[in-house]
Amino acid sequence: MRGLSLDRETSPAYQKETEKACERNSQKSLIPTKEDAFIKSLTAKYRHPAFVDEVGLGAIFAEHVACAVQIFGNFRDDRVNDSKQMKHGELYRVAEDLVNSRHPTSFLAYGLGVVEVGELLELRNMHKANRLAMCRAIEALPVRPDAVFIDGKFTLPESGIETYSVIKGDAKVFGVAAASVIAKNYRDHLIRQKYPQLHEKYDILNNVGYRSPRHLIGIRKYGITLYHRPWLKQIQQVLSGSYDEIILRKYSHIWNEYDFSKRRTELL
Repeated sequence: MRGLSLDRETSPAYQKETEKACERNSQKSLIPTKEDAFIKSLTAKYRHPAFVDEVGLGAIFAEHVACAVQIFGNFRDDRVNDSKQMKHGELYRVAEDLVNSRHPTSFLAYGLGVVEVGELLELRNMHKANRLAMCRAIEALPVRPDAVFIDGKFTLPESGIETYSVIKGDAKVFGVAAASVIAKNYRDHLIRQKYPQLHEKYDILNNVGYRSPRHLIGIRKYGITLYHRPWLKQIQQVLSGSYDEIILRKYSHIWNEYDFSKRRTELL
């Protein structure tokens, strides 16, 4: 199946197509008005479109998660935004409301796809892992979609479904933003419940597996755990000491909190 990019700036005919879509799109749309007319008209062509986003692609620790959502009726929630722009408390409340929507004719359905740490270590390729997580999320939906709209530049030819990549989709498309909120809330909660014992060394409860000064300095001091992604270049550079000068220059106050005279453990 073909995969198309819907980046606003990739097509010189974009503005013309948008104007045509505005003329055609007189019916009510399930997508908020902040979205451009071209994407609104495109999703309206399909009976059961799905919207997908991931969380954890840029992390250096723990599971990778994707979420797919389908919107039924005229369901929407004006609080939904790009999950990266939402504070933890707000993210949790909105995500809980989304997954617990129970109106008989207006609701959101979702599926989650998780790639476990052991699978990541076998794949050693985050783009393959991301596609696997997205396919699993789509398969977990209650209705097989006839089109999939994905945040970013990703396509899923292996899904057998027509896919569209939407650059900055979590800021343009309600369904993609909702998927990002659910995915991030799920992964954050998973990490905080599963790895609290690693917080003291790696500040895991705050960085939830992403790069942060305390996380990187913790890796330099204690080495990596079985849950890190050792094939990533940045982890290898931190372990080798290549970042020491940068860390000392920018984060000496954090560096000085760690006692490097103690024996370093490679694996926990």
